[in-house]
Amino acid sequence: EVRLFSILWRVIRLSLFLIVFLSQKVEATYSYLKVVTLDGSTDKTQSVGFSIKITAHHEDGTQVTSGSGAFAEIRVTAPDLTPANYYLSSGEITLNNIVLTTPGYQTIEAIDVYDTTIAKGTLTVLVHRFVDHFEFTLPSGPQKAGSPFTVTITAKDITGATVSTFN
Repeated sequence: EVRLFSILWRVIRLSLFLIVFLSQKVEATYSYLKVVTLDGSTDKTQSVGFSIKITAHHEDGTQVTSGSGAFAEIRVTAPDLTPANYYLSSGEITLNNIVLTTPGYQTIEAIDVYDTTIAKGTLTVLVHRFVDHFEFTLPSGPQKAGSPFTVTITAKDITGATVSTFN
């Protein structure tokens, strides 16, 4: 009788655990995720933080505004950043101080960790090195005093590549 009670008690505990565990799974109510920078630029400077916004959208393109209850995993393909999970509140989240230290094109991905049928959001940014020097381009030949002429100044990194994020 005691043994039967012990087995029955284990079955009840396991059943309760499964009910709680399965009830916590969040069903997605959206079709795709979108990732954008808050400043609108995809040119970023190496080791300088910037902000991104992840939003959930319905199939018709409208943004989810309430009760999405979805988890999204933000994944950056740069080798120096670790993927992490973030909770979307009212269909969006803003992540601040995203820092990429590897120059070149980097892709940020937002992935629903519970429903792989949801289209992931991607954002490709071009990470530039810091400005190392400036190059000046002057017009050829002599110039007359009092007459305007054009001078071009270009920001360059240590490798000589143009740093388009400098302004």
